[in-house]
Amino acid sequence: LKIIHTNKQEGKVTVALDSESMGQITAQFYVTQKDIKATVVLDSEENKKVLIDNSEKLTEQLKEIRSSVDIRYAAQSDMDTNKFLYGDADSGQSERSVKALYQTARQFIQFLKGIEIS
Repeated sequence: LKIIHTNKQEGKVTVALDSESMGQITAQFYVTQKDIKATVVLDSEENKKVLIDNSEKLTEQLKEIRSSVDIRYAAQSDMDTNKFLYGDADSGQSERSVKALYQTARQFIQFLKGIEIS
């Protein structure tokens, strides 16, 4: 989990993990005062389809944080999760915005856990 917050009242959350049932997953969420935009990349088309089939639930959970949510899904078989976690430097922080970033990451991880259980 990597959180980057800029001084412009926006930030980025990057989540990269290996799931036993879903394989490698990376997600980048861009959170502003008004919306959340995300790209979720999985290591197979099959796992991508599972997330797309359940995407309405994630969207509703994220709408509790920001009213506008746009999530794009992709599959990439040669994905390297470490590449997604390293490279950007942290900058200034606002407690309110950092809270929204953590909430976004938490909702995504809980969503994934729910899919693994079902």
